[in-house]
Amino acid sequence: MLKPRKVIDHPNGYRKTVYYGGCEYCGKYYEGASKKYCCMSCCIRDRYESKNRMLINNKLHQVIEGTIFSDASLRKTKVNPDFHFIQTERSKEYVEYVANEFSIDLEVRKYIIQPSKLVTKAVTSYYFRTFATKDLLPYHNRWYPDGRIKVIPDDFEITPISLLHAYLGDGYLRKHASKKQKTHIYSAFCTDSFALEDIERNFTKPLEEKYGIYTWIDWHYGKDRNDNPYKNPRVAIRTKSMADFFNFIGPCPVKCFEYKWPVL
Repeated sequence: MLKPRKVIDHPNGYRKTVYYGGCEYCGKYYEGASKKYCCMSCCIRDRYESKNRMLINNKLHQVIEGTIFSDASLRKTKVNPDFHFIQTERSKEYVEYVANEFSIDLEVRKYIIQPSKLVTKAVTSYYFRTFATKDLLPYHNRWYPDGRIKVIPDDFEITPISLLHAYLGDGYLRKHASKKQKTHIYSAFCTDSFALEDIERNFTKPLEEKYGIYTWIDWHYGKDRNDNPYKNPRVAIRTKSMADFFNFIGPCPVKCFEYKWPVL
């Protein structure tokens, strides 16, 4: 209950009573009869962060790890990062599937890229983003150590769930034919943006040593927008390990990506 503190005689002839009380959040005293909080900058920040907290259980942690490995991004605001995930129109089901894994209500929105010099026709995508929260800050510090470029962290843990989402986002199924061998099918990951040494140390080596899933580097050649040639590493699953790989990640959880699962 607020108690009177002092009475001020106003020049216009009336008296003003100033009250004091305890802030409902931090307990500090403040002036004003109608206020609930002390309005100190530290209190405002703490109250904001307490409302923007995200419950990250073990399963969601693995989902976040796998999606960041592939297509998700952590975009840092002034202090804390948010989680941003976008896919093309045909993968809308997967966007909704990932959004439902979070402990908060998220809205999947439609985004249309209009034609330009780089895009010949309109492209429709679907995305969602979370609020900025300090609960995602450890992920940002690990995956973006310099604040900009994404890397595979040394403590990246490969689990069936994290590897499943890494494959759903960046994986593909390919048929390969050579003169010496018959046509064979293998799966691969679009790891073009990662450094080769990070890929080998934090991804392919644990796959082989811990789970017996053997890989090889399928170099991807091409030219960028300025017509400059490039050579990027992609991780491919060896044919002898295809059955072990798909037994490890399990069946496809969404219909839109069932084409990535072979008939073994």
